[in-house]
Amino acid sequence: RLAHAASEVITDTTLDDDAMAALKSAVEAICSPIDDKRGTVAFRTSTAGVLAQRAARIAYDRARG
Repeated sequence: RLAHAASEVITDTTLDDDAMAALKSAVEAICSPIDDKRGTVAFRTSTAGVLAQRAARIAYDRARG
């Protein structure tokens, strides 16, 4: 699923701390994981935010060359 709201908060930024925090919050807001034996909703929601931050940083670094 695409996270348009999340992409909008980092568009035209240098991925500073504020932009990364906004990205994590946006992803967590749209995340709707299930709760099961492999992880709680809270854990999966937080993980989604962290993974989005990592992916954004990798993409940004690759774009800068």
